[in-house]
Formats: sequence, structure tokens, C-alpha cells
Amino acid sequence: FIPAKLSDNPILEQINSEYRGNLQALSYVEQERLLHGNWKIKAEGGTVFKREWFDIVIAAPASENVVRFWDMSATKKSRRGHDPDYTVGVKMSETGGLYYVLDVFRIRDNPGAIEEARATITNQDGPNVIVREEQEGGASGKTVIYQAARDQFRGLDYKGVPATGSKEARAKPLSAAAYNRLVKVVRAPWNDVFFAELEAFPDGKHDDIVDGASGAFNELVAGIRGDVASIDQSTATSSIPGLGSSAGIDTVRNRILNRR
Repeated sequence: FIPAKLSDNPILEQINSEYRGNLQALSYVEQERLLHGNWKIKAEGGTVFKREWFDIVIAAPASENVVRFWDMSATKKSRRGHDPDYTVGVKMSETGGLYYVLDVFRIRDNPGAIEEARATITNQDGPNVIVREEQEGGASGKTVIYQAARDQFRGLDYKGVPATGSKEARAKPLSAAAYNRLVKVVRAPWNDVFFAELEAFPDGKHDDIVDGASGAFNELVAGIRGDVASIDQSTATSSIPGLGSSAGIDTVRNRILNRR
């Protein structure tokens, strides 16, 4: 095996001056492969997320872009050795191109207790926080979202988000943003649990926090891309690099390049 680095192919940067910057906006694993020629690396615990990529802050700045994303489960731990999934709600905001993890709530209980806890969290968040929930496939998933919108989240900006692609694929944009120091975490008692699960992903037993954090991040990026595109639909795709691509990472990439 003979690795090839970007420095071994200078013609690529001659053809496209943004090529290196685009690679530097990718996740740690993808940078190791495409920038440094390390094709032996793979996405495993400790490579998708690392604790040192996240700066801890005392508080986050005020923001109008705040999302609480729910990854649902409804199984109570019933016996020793039984380790079911958690219901997790991750709250995240965006300000000036930086993303802040504001709160991580998780619970493992029966459906009634979970709905009561969600109602309490929603009241604490207030009416200005966008609420999203991962929508399971099929008619049953649509029914769950419809009932929640009609009853528990009436009057709020709430909707279901169908899961597309693998968990690893959905986590890539957040991983890339964290690696490039764009994601901050508010100091709180849940920090250790948050980082432990992220660093174990995708090999850890639980990935509910990762799903919630990825969902919140991708929803914030999608909203920002929508705001940019709405400025001028006739010229947006030609004047803004990356706009119109399917991957949310384009927005992160552009911000990284602008910050250089």
C-alpha cells in the first residue's frame, strides 16, 4: 500500500484553488483519507468525535435560531442487565456561524412518564424554540407525529423529520463542524455523558445523544441554508458557493473558508 497525499498531486490545487479548503472542511476521518492519504483509518469510536474538538463555555450568546431535537424511545429499564435506549432531547443554537449545545435531556421510562417529561421540558424551553422529532418510517410514524402536533405541541413550530441515510452519514456534518472548532458546549452536569457517548460512536451501545445532536445540528444548518436561498432565488445558486448541493456540509465548508 503506497499512500498518496494532496501534496503529491499539486495539479489538483492548480486546477481548483479551493480544493484544499474544501478538504479541510470535511470530518476528521475524511480529511485523513483525502488530505493525508491514510486509507487505513475507519469510522470507529474515537475517530468520529473527540472531546477536545469541543470548547466548553459558561453560557451561549442569545440566539433566534434554537432547536430542540427529540430521538424517542419508550422502554423502561425493568431488570438487572436490561439496557434499553433512552429518549433524548438535545437543544442547540446557532449564532454567527458557531453552534452551541445548550442542553441534553434524557429519560428511560414508560410512554406516559416520557410524555409528561417532554411537556415539562417544552414549557421550560418556551414558544420560540423550534421542536423537531425523528419520524419513524411508514404510516405509524406519520401518525405519531400528527398526534403530537395536534395535542402536545399545538401552536409550536413542530414537525417530524424522516431519517435518511445511516446514523454515521447523518452525523458527518456535526463531526466536521466539531473538528473545525465550530461547535461549543455549555458547561453542565450532562457534559460527561454527552462526550462519552459521542466518543464511543459508532461502536458504543447507545447512540441516542448522537442522533439528537446530529438532528438538531442538521436542522439548524437546513434553516440557515433556507434563509440564504430565500434572498434571491434567481441568483443564489450562482453567487453562493455550494448552495444547491444536497449535503448540509456545504454551509459548514463555506463558513470555515470565510473564517480563514
